[in-house]
Amino acid sequence: MQRSNQYDVIFDVIANTSYNKCKRKLTRNGIYISNIATVRTIFGSLLHPVKKIMGIRKKQTYNWVKPEGENLEKISKLIQRGFVKPIVDKVFPLSEVRQAQEYCETGQKRGKVVLKI
Repeated sequence: MQRSNQYDVIFDVIANTSYNKCKRKLTRNGIYISNIATVRTIFGSLLHPVKKIMGIRKKQTYNWVKPEGENLEKISKLIQRGFVKPIVDKVFPLSEVRQAQEYCETGQKRGKVVLKI
């Protein structure tokens, strides 16, 4: 849910940003999730239980997801029920797929880019 440019969840599925860059955009109980396994994310996930024991709470977690039908169906149901609201940046007609790809590569997008069929 978005509240004045703050989000409950930021799920960075392509690792084009970082927790440090996003933390000010999170609500008080918001969480940043990374989907890309890097040295930093693996190390961070290994330290998470230690930080929890020590009472250090960061609004950051790591999640590695396989795009399997069952998982995608669960996410679809969450979207349909309004628990998850994807943010759409731009919609391109299918005939402009090249322009859509070029826009994604600029690094300026701030949400999903959709191809309308």
